[in-house]
Amino acid sequence: MSTEGVDDDEEIILYILNSEQVNEETKEMYISLLKTVLHDLSKVMDANCRDDLLNRHLVDESAENICEYFSKQSLTEVLIRFINEISNELDFSLVDYDENIIQQFAEYIQASNKIVDTHYRSIVSAQGKVLTDFSTMDLDESKVKILIDECKLQMNISNLRHLRQCYPDCVLHFIEKNLSEYCEMMAQKYIEIDEVEEILTWDILKIEDAKRLIDILPTTLKVIEHDYSDDIIVYILGKCFSEDEFIPLLEKFFLYSAKVQNAIIELSDSRMNKVVESMENIDFNILKKILTSDNIQHTNKVILLCEIIKKYKPDRIKEALIIAGYEEVSKLLDNKTRPRISANNEHKQLLNALKDNRFIISYEFNEKSGIYSYTRSTKKRNDLPPEFL
Repeated sequence: MSTEGVDDDEEIILYILNSEQVNEETKEMYISLLKTVLHDLSKVMDANCRDDLLNRHLVDESAENICEYFSKQSLTEVLIRFINEISNELDFSLVDYDENIIQQFAEYIQASNKIVDTHYRSIVSAQGKVLTDFSTMDLDESKVKILIDECKLQMNISNLRHLRQCYPDCVLHFIEKNLSEYCEMMAQKYIEIDEVEEILTWDILKIEDAKRLIDILPTTLKVIEHDYSDDIIVYILGKCFSEDEFIPLLEKFFLYSAKVQNAIIELSDSRMNKVVESMENIDFNILKKILTSDNIQHTNKVILLCEIIKKYKPDRIKEALIIAGYEEVSKLLDNKTRPRISANNEHKQLLNALKDNRFIISYEFNEKSGIYSYTRSTKKRNDLPPEFL
């Protein structure tokens, strides 16, 4: 037999390999010298010859030949090596072979870590089934990512829990690929705050789904330093924002859009005591927005104005009184005017604040005119701290 290689026709090759008259040793030597690539592995009857042919890649690297070998000898190390050494992309989308064998082969591949990722993806993408539970498969993370990419993992609580426990780096990718299903199935006992905080930053998240996730959270959410959309921030502020962020939100007020600013202002109505306590950290222009907002009750505006009277200089006090709708009261700070201040509880509180802070000496109700009489102060208050200049 020639030692330079054999390029016999396929018919001759098959005759030799299938002949009972040729011993195994001779067949093995013959294959070692063979150059011709066989097109159809199904015509080779000898199992040892099939192994030798695959080891030397002397059969077409087709899906049909792979399935043929698998049907006879299962997923052996020989077949695994043969598949992994194929340089071209495998096409399993249209395989001319028994469907049951194809599906069985795909299931074996899907559960295997031994196939290189490129071919694993090709086979699983074309023939893999959607797994409802993969907790017993012990797959490498790269294989799990492929299953997620190719939508071969069903979004359910079992798979989500297994990913959280064993493949935490894959969880968000899994959710992103199945976002609607995740939002639909999620319940409070399954939800995790870290997941939701990340999901709420995604552009692909519909506002309806965002609201659903927020609604079932058993805890509050922070918005500062989270890249949430304006609509999501507004919803969180109205639903479950973290109270310890209220003053910081006011301090960062002008970093937000008008829509978010309005929501922050609205929070101030039920938290005016916090606004008053932290005035030194809040820009005066924000206080002005609170005073002009239709969402702030007049009683709370008066509380804020009384604190402004206590801490700011006359020009700022006048401005605040005017924009809040108390122009007549503001005239008390202008010695050239004689304001007519009607009697009501709000004016009374403001006059008390002006009196306590020595802008007026006294005031009293004039029953005849129905307005307050007052006496202006001729003394100036002590110099104020620099932050209120």
